[in-house]
Amino acid sequence: MPSGIRIIDRVLGGFPIPSTILVVSDPIASPELILYNFSNGGYYFASVKSPKIIETEMRDLGFNSKIIRIDERNILNEIDDISNCKAVVEFTFDENIALKLREIAMKNKILLLLSVLKNWYNDKSLTLLQYLCDGVFIIESERVGDRFVYKFSIPKMLGGVNMPTFIRFKTKKKILEIDTSREVS
Repeated sequence: MPSGIRIIDRVLGGFPIPSTILVVSDPIASPELILYNFSNGGYYFASVKSPKIIETEMRDLGFNSKIIRIDERNILNEIDDISNCKAVVEFTFDENIALKLREIAMKNKILLLLSVLKNWYNDKSLTLLQYLCDGVFIIESERVGDRFVYKFSIPKMLGGVNMPTFIRFKTKKKILEIDTSREVS
């Protein structure tokens, strides 16, 4: 399934379906732009931000997804009700729920991104989540002098091609701009 981000689709050919991909992101790097772009036309399951805020941000950026508020009581039922699509989950739950979500993704042929904030989990829990998922997508920021540099990488992708080197990107109001001076061929 296409990611909606040209360089990812060109290099990877999109993401394998079904699959569960862990997205570990630094909130300073504006990961919402990538996550909203990915969920466009699919689902966005909110557990951290309020659905109203997400809806406003998506509308302002020109994206449209069905936004559903989830918590530990309803997450599995809500996601088990969808099939043959793509979804982003703001993931704040334990490893057992990640494993069950992966099973649901396989059964329902879903491309599921589990979005976790950098440093949300301790190293041991994050390592286990990375092991349980089919792929790992990392979005980072780095301070270089008096500015920040944003970059992403996909070091793990079972059933597909990975992008082990970081690709720099810039954000503008409605677009994600790739730094083509370091683009992967």
